[in-house]
Amino acid sequence: MKIQHTALLAACIVIALLTGWPLWTNASFYFIDPALQIVDFASNDMLVVEAKKLSLLHGHYSRAGVYHPGPFYMYWMAACELLLHDHLALFSSPAAIQHFAATLLMALAFGSFAFLTTKLSGNVLAGLAATAALFGLVFLSTGNVITAPWPPHMLVASSVFTVSGSAGLLLRGWRWLPLLCLGALQLLHGHAIFAGLLPLIVLPSLLFAIRWQGLPSWRSTSSTPMP
Repeated sequence: MKIQHTALLAACIVIALLTGWPLWTNASFYFIDPALQIVDFASNDMLVVEAKKLSLLHGHYSRAGVYHPGPFYMYWMAACELLLHDHLALFSSPAAIQHFAATLLMALAFGSFAFLTTKLSGNVLAGLAATAALFGLVFLSTGNVITAPWPPHMLVASSVFTVSGSAGLLLRGWRWLPLLCLGALQLLHGHAIFAGLLPLIVLPSLLFAIRWQGLPSWRSTSSTPMP
């Protein structure tokens, strides 16, 4: 099996596990019993409604008395709600689909990490083991944030995207730069503090990539296609 297909297989396994596990263990919430959002989730639900109308221009509300800069997470939940709830009616309530949207974003983030580590190792089991180790570290340090549609928790997914993009950029080449930008811009959208931290996230990766462009994986891009 080609390494590209092997890495894609690892990513699909991770995405299937992380999305299937909550759907299986809490099926009544997702598919049977309608639920209403409460407290902060209810406040964010109103922003999701605005995002569905394409009228939302800011992020979620902060206890500091300001809105966070970007609406990415609200538009992500709005898109999932429009497709999977409003049109396909697969879920029992908007609350359920917003929880699933958070889970799906997390699954895609860890899937990107599995894809990278499998390409680096050339082995599905090694890639899955590395992803499981990262997942365990996240779970032990933050708790179960996998199914929570609260933007501060969804920042974990954005951080994993950023880690995968940074590592891919350093070790595999410029093709991983879009993933780094995707994760970093999500962080910027999700929390105002990342407006100051964003250069510290992106610039070191770019500088290291330029410094280590003599690595074999970088040299090969000029003569042979990257695997």
